[in-house]
Amino acid sequence: MRRILLLTTVCIAPLLVAGCANRFNYPAEPLSLPEMWKTLTEKPHPQITENPDAKPEATWWEAFNDPILTRLVQQALANNHDVKIAEQRIREARADRTAGRGLLFPRLDVTGRGLRENQGLMTNDKAATLFETGFDASWELDLFGANQRRVDALDALFSARNSARDGIMLSLAAEVSRNYLELRNQQNQIRITEDTIRAQRDTLQLAQSRRQAGLSSELESSQANSQLLATQARLPTLEASVSASMNRLAVLCGVVPGTLDTELKLPAPVPVAALGTVLGTPSEVLSRRSDIQIAQKNLVASTALKEAAIADLYPKVSLSSLFGLQYNSRFDGGGIWSIGAGVAAPIFNFGRLQSAVDASDARKAQAVESYKEIVLLALEEVENALTNYLHEEDRRSMLARTAESNAQTVALATERYTRGISDFTDVLLAQTALYETQRALADSETAVSKNLVALYKSLGTAGYAATNAN
Repeated sequence: MRRILLLTTVCIAPLLVAGCANRFNYPAEPLSLPEMWKTLTEKPHPQITENPDAKPEATWWEAFNDPILTRLVQQALANNHDVKIAEQRIREARADRTAGRGLLFPRLDVTGRGLRENQGLMTNDKAATLFETGFDASWELDLFGANQRRVDALDALFSARNSARDGIMLSLAAEVSRNYLELRNQQNQIRITEDTIRAQRDTLQLAQSRRQAGLSSELESSQANSQLLATQARLPTLEASVSASMNRLAVLCGVVPGTLDTELKLPAPVPVAALGTVLGTPSEVLSRRSDIQIAQKNLVASTALKEAAIADLYPKVSLSSLFGLQYNSRFDGGGIWSIGAGVAAPIFNFGRLQSAVDASDARKAQAVESYKEIVLLALEEVENALTNYLHEEDRRSMLARTAESNAQTVALATERYTRGISDFTDVLLAQTALYETQRALADSETAVSKNLVALYKSLGTAGYAATNAN
């Protein structure tokens, strides 16, 4: 037995040295990043400054100071089915990783066999009893790191699944916030439309009174009535949009459509949040985005699998042993044991192993290019979100001033028409302009908040739930 152990050690020592030398490092894939955001360089904003240590809160939706929105996001994060699917994928990846790690350790099986037989002349025409039991151990030494590299790949994929879950939760929070903002905007549009309808009814009554007094023609009453009917025709579409938004929020929160209607049907203003300082540098922002983390982990996994394919070109060394007891009714029983070592090296495989290396190298190259593309897309998303937010703020401010001016125009036009100084068309045009401006202003106020949600989403977060990366 000592000779077998000595021979095994002598045989595998050179291979062990070679295997240690074959421990590859994962190469870093450099990508040049800007030092600051282009949008802020071109259009500085007093509330937005770059700070390398700035990190947005994971619960950024609370900045809108809307308890209903906060509750909806929390309910969605707890009950949404996409999140639950992502969590089950994490469980799957964890199980795969545990199974992969098992390949690094010896395998121990207990064996047992019992037999009662009569083999004629072999047993002198008598029944014989045979019984064996023991422990069978085997171990493939991972000298060149093939199994370890596959475990590294499984570790990376497990981490990627955690990042994917965080990305789904971030997207879900943003989706709930956008739909909630849109719901409040639709309700606001209904209020504006109803206010406009009341004003147009007053205008119609004014035109009818002047016609009855012989101060105007039937045409003015007809024009006022047509304008009123056109405005009323907008209400069914807005009401249908409100119902669709409430149904969408219910599904996002993991409940049956209609469940949230009682809570949401009461109109409320569109929530507004102050941006403040939330921007880190491009490198800091990208480091916490889930899509970047996933791309990095995929690159690590593809690199590890390539190294595992290379390691498969080298010999495989395995050890085996058996210890147990044997009993035979025709002979004396006793202990049984065996120990051995084996080496298998590929010689002729018609390019199968080298093709596997080439394929894994191509997959790694794909992962590198995918990583670089995702980084560029992430930079684009943040820049676009910044641009949209800042420019929509300017548009909202201008629309607010326009709405005030149009309201004064309506008052002046109505007064002049009542006094018979101006034409009725001036009133109709002024009312139409005011109504359209008010609708555009409401849309713009909503767009400002939605663009802020998009900006928070593009910046990524540190995560929403405890991530078990062990």
